[in-house]
Amino acid sequence: MSVHTLKDHVAQAMRQTDNQLAQPVVLKEILHYEILNALSNSDLGDRLIFQGGTALRACYAGTRLSEDLDFVCGSGSPEPLNVVHLTSILEKAMNARYGIGFDAVAGPNTELGDGIDVKRWTFKIKVPWEAQMQRINFEVCNVPSIDPTPVVIRSPYEHQQGLQGIVVIAESQEEIYSDKLVALGLRTHLKARDVWDVRFLSEKGIKPNYEWVAQKVADYGRTDEDFLAGVDTAILRMQAPDAQDKFSSEMARFVDSRMASMFTKNPNFAAAWLRHAVSDLKQLKEVYPEAALARDAFRDQGLGFDGP
Repeated sequence: MSVHTLKDHVAQAMRQTDNQLAQPVVLKEILHYEILNALSNSDLGDRLIFQGGTALRACYAGTRLSEDLDFVCGSGSPEPLNVVHLTSILEKAMNARYGIGFDAVAGPNTELGDGIDVKRWTFKIKVPWEAQMQRINFEVCNVPSIDPTPVVIRSPYEHQQGLQGIVVIAESQEEIYSDKLVALGLRTHLKARDVWDVRFLSEKGIKPNYEWVAQKVADYGRTDEDFLAGVDTAILRMQAPDAQDKFSSEMARFVDSRMASMFTKNPNFAAAWLRHAVSDLKQLKEVYPEAALARDAFRDQGLGFDGP
């Protein structure tokens, strides 16, 4: 497949979204499916559990664009991923499909708690018609998934030939919802995409599992007290006078042109998403002590939530 064809693919995808602000994100999404296809066909496909907003988009018909790839790989491995092996797999796939290469750059590892590491890599992909190399963040977290399931995914861009039956192991929607609540409580800044995603899942009738939330807080090496303090901070952050502007500014890059225009013209439009996330976190605060007790009871009995 030629480089010119890749450019045509991006142009066609842009006509689908009709949002010029989204062009870098659309290009990344097209490359995401190439990466997922390569992983699915490799020995890494069973080890990496797909999670986060990109998993919602690819596996569960998420309504926003996405730009990063997030995975978990289970606990206990001091080096959860051989980046040389991963790079070799992806480089062969990209060259075969599009005739392009890329560099894998190891990012700073982040220790979340005792023995809990997040490994981050940035893939710098040289697309000939782009002035700058595109960056795709690839994150693998050394924690277990509680509810992984095989999912067959299809690229939303029909012109991506041969990518209409990719099998990945992904977290369930219930687990992703639980993860998103944990993220809201642990982040040091407002990430509008988390706020968008919890409302999206709620409107689909998905509910978070609060015992899983408590388990994930422990998996990430955080105390319950610190997490609940973070939840309080997140609520205040989403109720701050500038929260709607920040939400609207971020989400304009990840939605279609009609929605982007609504956010740009009327930042107050963001209030519905922020109110929903605040309500979710207030509900979580009410039930969290009981959920933490249930988690601890499982642990004391030598039981627990099985990961991959």
